[in-house]
Amino acid sequence: MTNAVKNLVTLLKAEEIEYSSLGIDAEVQEIALAVNPLSKTMGGGICRMKECNFDWQLKYDEIIFVQSGSMYIGHKGKKIEAVQGDIFFMKEGAVITYGTDDEVEFFFSTYPVDWKESKKDVIYKETGEDLVTLIKGSQIEYNPLGIEGEIQEIAPVINKLSMNMGGGICRMKECHFDWQIKYDEMIYVSKGSMYITHDGKKIEAKQGDIYFMKDGAEITYGTDEEVEFYFTLYPVNWRELKN
Repeated sequence: MTNAVKNLVTLLKAEEIEYSSLGIDAEVQEIALAVNPLSKTMGGGICRMKECNFDWQLKYDEIIFVQSGSMYIGHKGKKIEAVQGDIFFMKEGAVITYGTDDEVEFFFSTYPVDWKESKKDVIYKETGEDLVTLIKGSQIEYNPLGIEGEIQEIAPVINKLSMNMGGGICRMKECHFDWQIKYDEMIYVSKGSMYITHDGKKIEAKQGDIYFMKDGAEITYGTDEEVEFYFTLYPVNWRELKN
């Protein structure tokens, strides 16, 4: 694990991430809550499963990005199936089943990070609302970032669904741009390689690595090659709150 100056930018290397058992009966069933110790807002990390499922009630909002394989979420009698590149957004209170008939690896973000303490006594009432949304990767529409670059596009697909976290996918090729973040942000590198420059340091990441960056960090997002990354941020309404 590499910490940048002032701990505003942290890089979690894929090969150093430690996994724990989910506690279910399966050949592969492990989770890494890699971001939770670093954050006061969002939790997040990676989950891997093979031919298994388990029931759960969410006491948090959750975003799932399917990195490889396939999975499903069971909710209100429906089996909602997803493949690589698809995204789930699920609202607090949802009674669900996480499952895969094959094998899956997914990156996830949750809000709030302290749900075990802050939500432990909450009892949810049935509202009839569908609390699970599936966004198909093949249907995602991208907008230009507005910078110089052969590929420079972003799809903040979660922002319109959530009152807490924003998120989506960004793609870049041989380009960079400077930014001061006014939110906490998680990035999972799904393809290629990239870097974040902060306090004069170029912090490089490849597929499977995770960045966690805190509100206020002055950074440069960049890639010398090509990259696709998933991102989540809190709060989703940072433009209204911070301007």
